Amino acid sequence: VICDAYTPAGEPIPTNKRHKAAQIFSDSKVVSEVPWFGIEQEYTLLQQNVKWPL
Repeated sequence: VICDAYTPAGEPIPTNKRHKAAQIFSDSKVVSEVPWFGIEQEYTLLQQNVKWPL
């Protein structure tokens, strides 16, 4: 997620994981650490005539 998402009342929406991450990373116990992030994508190649995975 590139940006935070909030309800009209100003509360973070349940799927707004970035808000919770910001709270965790700003905690005094971990603020000096450097977090690592990874992005994973999955793809499936399908046979053209039957749409089954190769």
